[in-house]
Amino acid sequence: MNIHFYKLRIFHKVILIFLIVIIPVYSIALYINLLSMDIIKRETSNTMVTKVHLFTKSFGEEIGRIKLQQWQLLNKQDLLKLSVYSKTMEFYDTIQLIDNIKESLITISNSSNYIVEKGVSLLLFFLQGK
Repeated sequence: MNIHFYKLRIFHKVILIFLIVIIPVYSIALYINLLSMDIIKRETSNTMVTKVHLFTKSFGEEIGRIKLQQWQLLNKQDLLKLSVYSKTMEFYDTIQLIDNIKESLITISNSSNYIVEKGVSLLLFFLQGK
């Protein structure tokens, strides 16, 4: 079965030349697409890892800032006075300190989206008739 190129019909010659030209081009295009797909996967993965690291760093800093605000509120003079001197203070002064503490809690609550609930628990003994 020795087939010579010049003995083939024109249609077969066109198909054969077309395949000889197209197969290498298609192979190169397929290789480039596969290579590009690997590069895109790797870059997407790197981007996601970078975003996760950035988010965890940002979240850690935010939690640290919230803790700092909590400690500042716990050491605030108004809260200390209210917890220690509430029995001996005038009613107006007590209400004024409570309002100052409420303002501090509102400020802390508005400072972060991660704060859902805020509050201060104090055991206050008010004398009747005061």
